[in-house]
Amino acid sequence: MMRRMADPIPFSAALRERSSSAHSSSERSGFMADLLEGAGTREDYIALVAQHWFIYDALESAAERMRRDPVASVFISDKLTRLPALEADLAFLLGDDWRDRISPLPTTRAYVERIRQVGATWPGGFVAHHYTRYLGD
Repeated sequence: MMRRMADPIPFSAALRERSSSAHSSSERSGFMADLLEGAGTREDYIALVAQHWFIYDALESAAERMRRDPVASVFISDKLTRLPALEADLAFLLGDDWRDRISPLPTTRAYVERIRQVGATWPGGFVAHHYTRYLGD
């Protein structure tokens, strides 16, 4: 009698399962908890969307460079593209001059720089940032 191996767990399910406690603690922390509970201000939300714009600008630029990479390409889907929606939200929230009115926080700047580094040279690192960011958001 041949023993059947269990069906493999999809990468997304394994990552979600193994990072669920981190997601839960993040969702319960000050800033995010306030936003999720409706206690954050409009300005708090605008600040979050603005920081996401810088992050997704770097991530989606890196995705374009990685599209032909055999490792990274299987994780890239146009269905995940977020920049147009973030830009529409910022235009609605801040006006047409929104680009002149936002700037990255130092932590966002460092994160974006890291995404750019791995997105230019390391498919596995790009996949880690890409996948956890899209899964987390």
